[in-house]
Amino acid sequence: MAGSAALQPPVMVLPGWGSRRRGRVEGGCAVLTGEGARWVDGEVTREGTRLRYRDYRNDREHRDHRNCGGTGTPLLFLHGLAGHAGEWEQAARRMRGRRRVIAVDQRGHGASDRRPADVSREAYVADVLAVLDHLALPRVVLVGQSMGGHTAMLTAARHPDRVAALVMIEAGAVGPTPEEVSRIDRW
Repeated sequence: MAGSAALQPPVMVLPGWGSRRRGRVEGGCAVLTGEGARWVDGEVTREGTRLRYRDYRNDREHRDHRNCGGTGTPLLFLHGLAGHAGEWEQAARRMRGRRRVIAVDQRGHGASDRRPADVSREAYVADVLAVLDHLALPRVVLVGQSMGGHTAMLTAARHPDRVAALVMIEAGAVGPTPEEVSRIDRW
């Protein structure tokens, strides 16, 4: 009987990750197992929009996809416009032994749904909260670059109880002043 085979998690080739990177499904997430395995690939759907994320792990094998990485306050990385979660891989590898590190493909980017109906700032903030809730993370350090920094800032402003700290890269709370625009025009 194929009973023992039925107990084995399915093995799958993960699209875009090459033939030597194989994985299995655990807890609704794809867990990389082959050469180059570095993260748990997961997804959450919010109001019909599929959001993908990478939950980086340290070098130990993890059975629980919700308990990956180090013991410090988790980091949640948000990329900029036209970016994707993989842009944070180098930073994630350096931090994953000390903290849990999650990088989100924001709506309309990376492996998340490419043409979501709602692209409002409110939708991006709600997506961050959906990922946090899905992963049972009460508080994180939000790290955002450019557009991701704007999303991180809005999330922190609207939900300060969920954000332990905020790191903004190439992002700010204010736009250009008229003087700055004039200076750029003259340049």
